Amino acid sequence: MSRIVAVGAEVQAASSLALAYGDREILFISDQPVLDGWDFTHVHFARASPHTWRALVGDGDAVVPMSARWMVADDWSLTRTLPIAAAAIGVEHVERVHDRPDATGIWQAKGNRWHRPDTPVDGPGGELAELTDPHGCGVVFQQQLRTAGTVMTIGRFGRDGAALGVFRVFEERFFRDVILQAAETISDAQLVERSAAIASALHLDGFCTMNWVLTDAGARLTSLRPVPRAVFVTFRRGGIDPLAASSGTTVLPAGLRLNAQPHYASYRPLPA
Repeated sequence: MSRIVAVGAEVQAASSLALAYGDREILFISDQPVLDGWDFTHVHFARASPHTWRALVGDGDAVVPMSARWMVADDWSLTRTLPIAAAAIGVEHVERVHDRPDATGIWQAKGNRWHRPDTPVDGPGGELAELTDPHGCGVVFQQQLRTAGTVMTIGRFGRDGAALGVFRVFEERFFRDVILQAAETISDAQLVERSAAIASALHLDGFCTMNWVLTDAGARLTSLRPVPRAVFVTFRRGGIDPLAASSGTTVLPAGLRLNAQPHYASYRPLPA
């Protein structure tokens, strides 16, 4: 079996990958303290940057980017992807982002090119207008909606098919990484169809997480990142190998529950 390379392995999804593929050699690559996985005997570690990691990857390796920060050759900014999504499924189903917030209303700050690694920042537009960008991800603003919950469509998309799940999110925790604490798969054919349409419009060939909020007017897409979340074990429990080639669209059955369990004692920096 080929080696799996998790690029940007400082996030929760990397440890989920390691738990789901205990029979495979896995390489974690990061330039940050790794969140989890130091007790896995099949996991090895290497330090690299978003510009140098490809030198550590072999021809037969299965590469799984964990953050768009490591995909420097591609533009996955929300200012590019959300308009494409809106054209694919209708503007009424997508919440746009803005370079600056209006002075009125409540707004949320988001990372543009990749997830902003901080606790969420929201508030009146006038207070957020001068927000700085210490992480270099670019900052955009989205008007805060009145919602009844969050659903994520998470999976791997390709030209010949997709393997995905629709997850109702019960709890997330916001640290350096957004920790998916509790969720359950649900059945929602409409979101599967819309997610597939977006993936096709973006020519996706890899993992993607689409974040939908539930409003009185229906589900609205608020963000889209070309990375997985910590659901690899859930996929395997549901009988789907998300790293395998897909033919047609395969969707996880409803009723699979996820409850995150940490597997680390403390952060541990990689050697220079």
